[in-house]
Amino acid sequence: SSLSGGERVCVALSVRAGLAKAIGGGAVQSLIMDEPTIHLDQHRRGELIAAIREIGLPQVVVVTHSADFEGAADYVYLVEKRGGISVLVERPPLGKVNEARSSA
Repeated sequence: SSLSGGERVCVALSVRAGLAKAIGGGAVQSLIMDEPTIHLDQHRRGELIAAIREIGLPQVVVVTHSADFEGAADYVYLVEKRGGISVLVERPPLGKVNEARSSA
């Protein structure tokens, strides 16, 4: 393929969004994305965040290791492994998210 990894991710996300809209009759109310920024450079991550804002869905859940979405989020929850089990860490104020990550 002549597409980069990031370009393939962008195409896949676009196709899935289009399918969801077609199947849902245009009434998509929520979107769940698992690691959507993988293989995306900084510019494309910014474009993805802008596109998600522009779509204006009532609920978007993004599972990611990237801090890029924090500024666009209404809520940020940190999950960490404790004894091999993923646990929800108390949600810090948005400005303290990176600080909480570095101490975990």
